[in-house]
Amino acid sequence: MNERAKKILDILIRRPDYRVSDLERVLHLTRRQINYSIGQINEWLSNKKLPELKRNKAGDFFLPQEIVQIAGATQVSENDKVAFFSDTERIELLLLYLIINDEFISLAHITDVSRVSKNTALSDLKNAAKFAERYLLTIEYSRSDGYYIEGSEKQIRMLLNDTLQKKTSVTNVKRPLSAYITIRKDEVIHFIRSVEKKMNVKYADESFDYLVEVISYTLSRINSHRVNEKNFFENQVIETPEYTFVRRSLMPTWQLSQSDIEWLTLLFLTSNTYLNNFEGENDLDLVDFVHEMVDQFQRQTFIQVDDRIKFEQRLFNHLRPAYFRIKYGLKLGNFGLSGVISDNKHAILIHLMKDLIQPLEQHLGKSFPDNELELLSFYFGHQLSETKEQEVPKKRAVIVCTNGLIVSKMMMATLTQLFPELHFLASLSASEFMEFETDFDLVFTTIPLDTSLPQYVVKPLMEYQEQINLRYRVLKEVDISSLKDVVNELLEIINDNAEISNLKALRSSLEKFFISNKENSKATDFKILPPLHRYLKEDYIQIVNEKLDWQKAIKLACAPLIQQGVISDQFVDEVIKQTEDPQNYSFLGKSVAIPHATAEYGVMGEGIACLVNKQPITYPNGKEVHIVAPIAVINLTQHLRAINQLSDLASDDALIKKITQMTKVSEVYSVMRDRR
Repeated sequence: MNERAKKILDILIRRPDYRVSDLERVLHLTRRQINYSIGQINEWLSNKKLPELKRNKAGDFFLPQEIVQIAGATQVSENDKVAFFSDTERIELLLLYLIINDEFISLAHITDVSRVSKNTALSDLKNAAKFAERYLLTIEYSRSDGYYIEGSEKQIRMLLNDTLQKKTSVTNVKRPLSAYITIRKDEVIHFIRSVEKKMNVKYADESFDYLVEVISYTLSRINSHRVNEKNFFENQVIETPEYTFVRRSLMPTWQLSQSDIEWLTLLFLTSNTYLNNFEGENDLDLVDFVHEMVDQFQRQTFIQVDDRIKFEQRLFNHLRPAYFRIKYGLKLGNFGLSGVISDNKHAILIHLMKDLIQPLEQHLGKSFPDNELELLSFYFGHQLSETKEQEVPKKRAVIVCTNGLIVSKMMMATLTQLFPELHFLASLSASEFMEFETDFDLVFTTIPLDTSLPQYVVKPLMEYQEQINLRYRVLKEVDISSLKDVVNELLEIINDNAEISNLKALRSSLEKFFISNKENSKATDFKILPPLHRYLKEDYIQIVNEKLDWQKAIKLACAPLIQQGVISDQFVDEVIKQTEDPQNYSFLGKSVAIPHATAEYGVMGEGIACLVNKQPITYPNGKEVHIVAPIAVINLTQHLRAINQLSDLASDDALIKKITQMTKVSEVYSVMRDRR
């Protein structure tokens, strides 16, 4: 499906009342172009075994509910649009897939991961090959390896880095590739934090996230059998302090070549920092360039820089990663300007930067790209502005959830939205957290933890008022907000114009008011989201009285969802594989198991099933359950209310006992349907 078809489908999902004439008017397309795109949409739907778009003679469209579900419904956030990919996204997906996948890759594998027909997959291969040519790479095929990328390993790494820099599309693309990442995220985070601590630096939030991503993909590439060139980047950065600390921080299980270690070092060298108090001996030339830049700036503008020593240190901290990016041909990425305050004179500064940077360009033998100059000018202007406050790195938070992947992802979505002042790094199990707890500043957890970090024990899924209360508590206890200063100023004004009878109560009320009305923080009101019975149909429920092992119970519970085309056998295989791990904890309450997997593992629609067994089902970790409720999710945020209702139900022991004693499916459905 191309960009035009994707846009038409998005519009029809949001505006089912639109006719062809409306699409012509809004998109400035001809009727013939629209008809062609409708044909593409129907081809895509047919490949996914979904009903096609229909329309009558008057031009009215009819969208079956299955189409709305698979596309993520009308309120899908950008992070949840995983049902289909644009032309550009499919090329990026295919390139990343070929780079990190260790297995034989056939055309069938490509159609499966891209969710397209064979003809479209062949077309994508041609387009991906054209894109790879920019890096002097080719896409080849052999009987032993299937499709693979051929060429210099350094160029392959650069292609990987540049593709992951495209933040707008890679967010969508990376989801189906998560199964091919062969490295633990918590290990990567620990590695980066170890480098930070040893060097006494703090990487910018977006740079930190990018490092986690690109190092995970790079190590997965290294772990594959596809790296044939071991000495592709040697003796390039070994004189830098980063190299020393990267080498000291490597996890003992990582098997890396000298080139691999230097390439990881380069990733750190090219990442922007908030704080950097480290200056190596080999940076003296760059220090001299910075000093000369400031001299030249003062001569040309007649502006004397206040506290020049500190200014030059901050400028050096920014210019150093840019220097290494340009020297080795790595791109800045489309998030480079995030967090930098612009000045209305920045256009003049850009022109000035072109003169100031010339000596460094001559030293490098390369020109600074426009986006690097723009970032430098914004940074320069900000440092010279009246507002000289330095951006402070956000505190780094972690989520510990014992209720499985879906619930942990929902907690991540909720808390990230609730606390824009925090940088959430990961969602971990309790054992993973205890192994690397020093990598974080605070923790949100569903169970009490033996940790010295500030911890907030929360329900897996919180109601609106619970979220507001949590935000109020965290902002008061953790110094991450200017709330106190704002309230104090307001209290002074009130005190000058009125008599305050209860200062403590007024302060508390004002704090809660500002917290609940903060524009960049959004608590989720579950009442506007679909309820449990929207996903749990009566014919998805089964009641049995049999001695079942957990594998049979999962297969039986999933059967109605398979019959209705909500999930495929791949979903069942994946949840069984997950459950075999004793560390897996996909449960709610004492007696409810919630086997689940994300969209890339055979989720074709949305639904929740329910198997009630009067006899206990024993899981590998020894836990006994009476209810198995498989959950198929495409849009995580839309399911918050439904999962919350299921969680409340699971925590009601008396109600669970009552359900296990029921003999009619209609009785079970009635209890769950009426759950509020």
